[in-house]
Amino acid sequence: GGVVEVVTNEVDGLLIDREDAGMLAEQIGRLIADADLRRRLGAAGRRTYETRFHIDRMLDESEAYYRKVAAVGAARAEART
Repeated sequence: GGVVEVVTNEVDGLLIDREDAGMLAEQIGRLIADADLRRRLGAAGRRTYETRFHIDRMLDESEAYYRKVAAVGAARAEART
């Protein structure tokens, strides 16, 4: 779980081993030096957020899930009567 499920390396972010300070410094240097990389990753990250994690989508998915659970519960209760 976690970041690797949200970020695709080199697509909408940069994944770095949390124990590798050298790699972190290298990737920060890349971002400092490459404005196009910053823009590309930033735009892709925004698209990922908007398509997968925007509050409206999360609310819609949560509501759909609870409606499904409620329908299953109602069907089971009715079957017992």
